[in-house]
Amino acid sequence: MVGPNIRHTGDGAKIAGPNATVRGDNNMVVGPNARVIGDNNMVIGSNAHVTGDENTIRGPNATVSGDANEGYGDNAVITGDGNKWCGHVCVESGAENVITTPEYGSAQTNSGTIVNNFGSSGREKRSREQHEEDRFVEGPTPNEAEQDEALAEDDDDDTNACTICMSNKACCVVSPCMHGGLCATCARGLCFGQDEEEQLKKLGDVHCPRCRRDVESIKRVY
Repeated sequence: MVGPNIRHTGDGAKIAGPNATVRGDNNMVVGPNARVIGDNNMVIGSNAHVTGDENTIRGPNATVSGDANEGYGDNAVITGDGNKWCGHVCVESGAENVITTPEYGSAQTNSGTIVNNFGSSGREKRSREQHEEDRFVEGPTPNEAEQDEALAEDDDDDTNACTICMSNKACCVVSPCMHGGLCATCARGLCFGQDEEEQLKKLGDVHCPRCRRDVESIKRVY
């Protein structure tokens, strides 16, 4: 499902667009201002509000309530136990949360506890450069690239074309800027380089073809 203001109740859906409201498990939601209630969901975009357990969140300004969630992005507010997060964070309440921040950042706690706080605790400081070396861009899988569809010869709608190869249909969304316009094959080329035997590129080495912002992940949407 693609579009703004989507409301969905159920499991296993793939949704792209701003202001989605989703209730269920194992969904993928791509877009800013998502409201997600459930477990084991993947949520990519800024200003997400997520309630549930074992969800994965990517993007700044997230509000997360639940246990064993994982994510990264600045200015997160987390309530619950056993969550793992990378970024500038405020833990409102909970226990055994693992927070990793770059050296220049900080984590705050109102009534929660933090197990590890790289960069501000002084116990296990690492430089920003060392920290970034552990983080890589997420790209489409080879199987997703094999599903690329070529544009029909009589298709005159340029908005359907990949902005790089101009021959496959666009099917991927870039995070956090949320620009589309890439096929999975070209998205893998951005994330891995020309030689796909290489490792994924590090954060800061991949830029959106449209706005040139740093890319954290490129996901295929259906």
